[in-house]
Amino acid sequence: MRAEYWPRAADGQLKRALQHAGVVLIEGPNGCGKATTAAQTARSYLHLRYPWHRGGDPGPSDLAAIRLGPAPRMFSGAEAVSGLTAAAAQAAGSRTGEFILTQSVRSGPVGAGVCRLRMRPMSFFESGESSGDVSLADLFEGGPLPEAPAELTAAEAAFAMVRGGWPGMLGLEEPAALRGAGEQLGTLVGLKLGRLGGPWRDAGHIGAMMRALSRCLVTCASLDAIRASAAEDEFPVSEQTAAQCLAVLDAAFLTEDVPAWHPPLRTRTVLRVQPKRQLADPSLACAVMGLSPADLLSDVLWFTRLFKCACLRDLRVYAGCLDGEVLHYRDASGLKADAVVMLPDGRWAACEMALDVLGSEPAAARLLKLRDKVDTGELGLPSFLAVLTLSGEAHVRKDGVMVIPISVLKY
Repeated sequence: MRAEYWPRAADGQLKRALQHAGVVLIEGPNGCGKATTAAQTARSYLHLRYPWHRGGDPGPSDLAAIRLGPAPRMFSGAEAVSGLTAAAAQAAGSRTGEFILTQSVRSGPVGAGVCRLRMRPMSFFESGESSGDVSLADLFEGGPLPEAPAELTAAEAAFAMVRGGWPGMLGLEEPAALRGAGEQLGTLVGLKLGRLGGPWRDAGHIGAMMRALSRCLVTCASLDAIRASAAEDEFPVSEQTAAQCLAVLDAAFLTEDVPAWHPPLRTRTVLRVQPKRQLADPSLACAVMGLSPADLLSDVLWFTRLFKCACLRDLRVYAGCLDGEVLHYRDASGLKADAVVMLPDGRWAACEMALDVLGSEPAAARLLKLRDKVDTGELGLPSFLAVLTLSGEAHVRKDGVMVIPISVLKY
C-alpha cells in the first residue's frame, strides 16, 4: 500500500481559507481523508480534555490551553467536543490561520471567523485514475480542449466505483479494497450516527433507506417514492421516520443531494424544484446493494447510474477549487441537464453524462436546447457545454459541444 500522502483538491482550498479565517472547519464523511489533509498544513495537533465538554462556556484558562503550540493548530473529530468550534473562534480573535478542525457529523451554525470547507471522497484525478489532461479551470477560461484519450476501461471504472474514493483503500489488493465502502458505512453507523439520535437506531431503518436511495440515485425521487422503494425490501417506513433518516444521513455527509437550477428563461416554462438524489460516493450504493464490479459490467442500468454518481462527485470536487457549486436542470417539458456548474462571478457551464460517444448525440442535443432556452442576455452564454463520457477521446463536436472522458478531467 502506498505510504506517502495523496494530494487532494482540498489542499489549496484549505491554504486559501486559512489566509482569511481564524478557524477552518473541514467537514465530510468519515474516512474521506479530512484529518490526513489537515495534518499536511497544521503545525501542531491538539490532544486536550476540554472542561466544558459537558456543558458551559470556555473560561480564560481553557482559551489559553487551546492556544498552545504553533499555528495552525489541528483538532480532529470536533463534533465530539461540545463548544470547541466557538472556543477556537474566540481564541483566534482577529488572527487568521489559527485552527483547523475536522468533523464527520454536521454541527449547527458557526459564528464569525469560522470558514466551513466541504471535503468529499477522492475524485478519479485524486485517486490517480484520471490523467488530468483537461482542467475545469482552463475550460472556464476559454482554453483549448486537448485531444486526450480516456484513461479507464469499463472494467477499471467498475472496480473504481465499487472501491470508492476512500484514501485508506487505495493500493490494497482487490478483496480488501472492495470492502472499504462497507467498512466506512459500518463505522459511521456504529460510531458516528449514535450522536444524532432518531429512529435510525434500528439498523433496519438506515439499511432500508440507504438501499432505497441507491435505487433512486441521480433521480428527482420524492420522499414518497423513496418510501415506496424501501417497501420493496418489505421494510415499510413512515413519512416521519423517512424524513428523519434522510436528515441524519445528510448530517453525516453520506448524502449530498444536487439542488435544482432556476435560470432566467426566454419563454415561460415551469421549472422542476426537486433536488436530485445523490450519495457521497458510488461505492456506498454498491456496499448496501451488494454489487461487485462484475455485477456492474453485466447491468448497464446500474453501471450508468453509478457512473453519473461518480461524475457528480468529481465535478463537485473540481468546482470546489473554483468556489463553484453544482446544480441540475429539469423543466416541465422534460428537458434536463445532469449538471450545471455555477461560479461566483456568474459564469456557468452545463454538462450531460453518457457512457460512450453514441450516447453523446442525444446528450449534446439537450445541452444545445438548454442553451437556446436560457435567457443569455441576462445570464450570459455558457463558458462551455460538455458531455462527460466513460470512453472515447476528448474532442469538440461540430456543433461546439465538448465530449470529455471523465478520466481525463481535473480541477
